[in-house]
Amino acid sequence: MFKKRNNRIFDDEVTDQVLKTASKVLNINFNLFLQKFGDYYFSFSLAKYGDLLKSIATSLCDFINNIDDIRRHIHKIEKIADEYPPSLYAALDKQGTLMMYYHSNRDQRCLDYFLIGFIKTAARVLYGMKTRISLYESRKSYNDYSVISIKAVTSLVNKKNTTLSLQFSTRPSDLFMEPFQMDSIFPFHMILDNNLNICQLGSSLNRLLERFIPTHGLNIKKYFRLVKPLISFTYESMKSNLNTVFILSSVNEILFDGFNNGIILKGQVTTLDTSDCLWFVGSPKVDLVSQLNGESNLYLSDIPIHDATREVLLVNERTNEQDNLKTQLEVLTNRLKETSKELALSKMNTENILDDIFPKDVAESLMRNLPVPAVTKEEVSILFTDIVGFTAICEKSDPADITDMLNNLYIGFDLLCEAYEVYKVETIGDAYMAVAGIHQKDVEHGRCTTAMGISMITRAKKVFAPTGNPVEIRVGIHSGPVVAGVVGTRMPRYCLFGNNVTFANKMESTSESGKLHISPVTYLEIKHYEEFVFFERPREVMPAMMQKKYQGNSYFVTQRRVSQFQSLPNGHGEKRRSFMMPIRRPSEVSFVNESEELGSRCPSPTESVLSDHDIFPEELRKQLVALELINGYQNGKYFHLPKIGAA
Repeated sequence: MFKKRNNRIFDDEVTDQVLKTASKVLNINFNLFLQKFGDYYFSFSLAKYGDLLKSIATSLCDFINNIDDIRRHIHKIEKIADEYPPSLYAALDKQGTLMMYYHSNRDQRCLDYFLIGFIKTAARVLYGMKTRISLYESRKSYNDYSVISIKAVTSLVNKKNTTLSLQFSTRPSDLFMEPFQMDSIFPFHMILDNNLNICQLGSSLNRLLERFIPTHGLNIKKYFRLVKPLISFTYESMKSNLNTVFILSSVNEILFDGFNNGIILKGQVTTLDTSDCLWFVGSPKVDLVSQLNGESNLYLSDIPIHDATREVLLVNERTNEQDNLKTQLEVLTNRLKETSKELALSKMNTENILDDIFPKDVAESLMRNLPVPAVTKEEVSILFTDIVGFTAICEKSDPADITDMLNNLYIGFDLLCEAYEVYKVETIGDAYMAVAGIHQKDVEHGRCTTAMGISMITRAKKVFAPTGNPVEIRVGIHSGPVVAGVVGTRMPRYCLFGNNVTFANKMESTSESGKLHISPVTYLEIKHYEEFVFFERPREVMPAMMQKKYQGNSYFVTQRRVSQFQSLPNGHGEKRRSFMMPIRRPSEVSFVNESEELGSRCPSPTESVLSDHDIFPEELRKQLVALELINGYQNGKYFHLPKIGAA
């Protein structure tokens, strides 16, 4: 009865208790209180649904007979459960008194007086009638109904003059319509006697049932079941709910034999007083034209031209087409969204690949489809490495093992490139080429490549060839200007051009196993960094073309010294050794000359030769250990790394 804003329906017991308590507190007679409550409830309804209530009917009798449909409509709008719907029906008795019949499955007899107040106010407000309303008979059980007597005392408005109204005969014998005409105009009507046996059928219903009547008889329950209202399917119950919409559904055992879905009829019932029969007039409940024909054994011609069902069918058919287009559009939209996500992911992957292949500024230009002209870089350092005895290793090993060896070696080199901020140019077979200063401003390119070269030699010794021996490499570095640009469109490559690229390759080829060989130019770039230990080589070992162009000799870089006390934060609140943090030593011991034995001098207590922990910070070492485990080399087939955290 009472409803909160969130459409919560209270139990009937709670409603009764609230009403009785309010009556006691206010010291008002309970029945009088209910009438006042009904009066207020109509005023409340009129404020919210005034236009709807005023348009229901022209008389109080018709208003009562149609209020059930309005109540169902409002409940549907407000999303209120209609589990136990009441039913109202009004008719004039022989004395001309309007009798209202109220039926409900709720055990609330107090609503009789509530309805008296509701109807009395409705008569006064809507129809200008002053009425005397009393409870004629109260219902005694669920299946019974209350009867309320309504008598008009005076009318507050002038009645229209009806003396000129046409007077028609009420005798059945004067009816101008033949039975077959009524059957054609109302093809889904049926007349039932007081035992609910079929007395007359419309043309369409007759076509549907004629094959079953000889074997199943004339009782309507053999063919249909009552879906709404929720009452017993009897003559008396139907007669007591004449103002209610009736929905009949075909019985499965009958109409499903030969028909796919059967039929549903929706209509109303009225009484034929002269024959004590019920007359049902309805229409088939069909939503789409596609549901006709073979599925239900119904056709559009079965629906009379005056029936609004025809209009609804055609409108629904158009709406259904629009819904199908809308559904297709939603499917296409969802596909487009998925495609957009895939494109975004693909774009991200492409950007990541471009970032890995090209310098950042070049990758951004390629992603924007901008031309990438070749540019001259004045100051870079180029590094080449080569595996010593690679041809002999290939002759003795399986190609797959060679591939695994190179993959593990180059993965370590790639990590070092990231650590030392050196750009990897390419790998060709066992040759690895990298460059520093190509895409960074104010970078110490000579120092970065030299420090990385020493780390690469140490790193290579931790990778084992298929023959069982540790991998040894030669490293060469040269510094100078180069031309850099993107070559090709199908598989574009970022390449370096110029004599200095050739000179760097020559420095690698004239190096020795496990040695880092730098040119005189590179030496001049890094000689002031006291972290490196140099070993000068004879001039004749330097390539002839470089002897003609450059003064001075080439050098081996034998060690890189770092302080044990110098450290930088790693971003996690911890301390780590900087890759490029030098130590300061007197200039007179900045390199070892050719007369000294290579590596004979020991570092002082304040310095240490670059160790495994110096080459690989903890984050990088974790990646290398993980790489070991992924490849299943727990025993160190390719890597021999000390445990993380070891001193």
